Amino acid sequence: MQGSSFSSSHAHRGQRRVTRQSVILGWMLLSLAFILLESCAGSVNTQGTQPQPPATTASVPASIASQLTATYEFTENDSGKSLTYTVTSRFGMELDQNKYPKKNTRVVCTPPGAIGNISNIPSVVPPLYAVRYQAVKPGICTITNGSFILKVKVINLPS
Repeated sequence: MQGSSFSSSHAHRGQRRVTRQSVILGWMLLSLAFILLESCAGSVNTQGTQPQPPATTASVPASIASQLTATYEFTENDSGKSLTYTVTSRFGMELDQNKYPKKNTRVVCTPPGAIGNISNIPSVVPPLYAVRYQAVKPGICTITNGSFILKVKVINLPS
């Protein structure tokens, strides 16, 4: 009988230990889930479909701010324009696939790589297509597609 009493008491303590460990594990998982939700809720997607403007004009000297282009979306009606952006600025264009096939778009920069393609582009209604670029380093670029042309100057902000 003593053996039976001992094992019953021992089993009861083991069951309490398992229950306590389950509760602790449950609270830990719940806490981690809460932390994950809080961190996700606080994050902001800065790579959405809207182009990102350059630094605010409050942080840009007036002599430079007057040179910067304030438009970030272009269409075939904007052909021939000259644009000026700061490094990290984003801009894009929407063109008609029938008039300006995407495969005919050419970007020539001095130095090479002054602007780069951005892959997260908005969906547009065909026959339109969208292309996005980001100013990477100072330089001068020409974007052409048939008779469409944009000239882009990329500048650094003074330190």
